[in-house]
Amino acid sequence: YNEHIDVEWLRKPVVKDYCTRHAWFWYPCLVDEDELGMPTQTLREKLLSEGIETRFRYTEPLYHQPVIREYFSKYPYQIDWGCPNAERVCGRIIGLPMHPKLSEEDLEYVCEVINTI
Repeated sequence: YNEHIDVEWLRKPVVKDYCTRHAWFWYPCLVDEDELGMPTQTLREKLLSEGIETRFRYTEPLYHQPVIREYFSKYPYQIDWGCPNAERVCGRIIGLPMHPKLSEEDLEYVCEVINTI
C-alpha cells in the first residue's frame, strides 16, 4: 500500500526509520474528507461496492465512552476533556484489507480502485 497508493486524500501510516519491523495487523489510514469530496462513510460504501471491505475504528474519542466518563468523573482534575486532535480524526480512520490470505493480486486491486477514486 505504501508504494502503490497515490492519492492526496488518504494519509497512509508512517513507519519511522528506527522501527525495524512492523506487525501490520491492520493498515489504518486517515481520510481527508475535504480533499476527497465525500464523507468517510460514503467512501467505505463505495469501496464495499467494489468488493473491498474496510475496518472502521475510533468513531469517537475514548474519553466519550461511558466507562471512561464514569471513571474520570471521580477525578475531574486529572483529565482535560478537550482533545482537538482526537476529535478531528475520529470517524475518519479506515483500515484497508490486511490479512495473511491477502494475495498480491488483491493488494493491486485495492490500490487500483483507491487510485481511481
